[in-house]
Amino acid sequence: MRVTQRKSFDALDNAPRMTGEAAECLLKGELLLRKFQCYDVVSDNGVDLRVDGRDAQGNLLSKKVQVTTGTAHDTTEGAFVITKKASKVREDVDIVAVHVRGNHNGCNSGQVGMQDMWFFIPNDVYADTRMFRYYNTNVTSWYVQINKTFKPPLDKAFNAWWVFNRSQESLEKETESFFD
Repeated sequence: MRVTQRKSFDALDNAPRMTGEAAECLLKGELLLRKFQCYDVVSDNGVDLRVDGRDAQGNLLSKKVQVTTGTAHDTTEGAFVITKKASKVREDVDIVAVHVRGNHNGCNSGQVGMQDMWFFIPNDVYADTRMFRYYNTNVTSWYVQINKTFKPPLDKAFNAWWVFNRSQESLEKETESFFD
């Protein structure tokens, strides 16, 4: 009997471009590992997932999430293009989840090498004019450089899994902290 090596996600790891659908699958897996509940929406019309978290008192908190992914920039190593204009995000979306898969030098995460990086940006922050200072989400595509220290608000949004355990009122109050 001939034994063949089982195919893994190596092909996905080396893919030149991550699709939004693949990023959604990765996010669902990460959310489940972190004990969140996540649900596909019946009609993907600007909301990709519903995520349920819990506040400190155990109250159920449900978030509508729009997932987008970055594509490696052709000429700048460590730069990714995100094609999600703020005006294209529905007003009822709570969190914009931006995924970037890249070879990181460790300046933001402390980890070096290929990794999936997540930015969880409350919609109020994503559309705030202060975001445009470093990341202009008001245009068709904007850029993030993963091998340079993140600037506000991405520094706070990076791996901010805690946003799923905050009420909408709490997130609105914390908007200012994303720009400190």
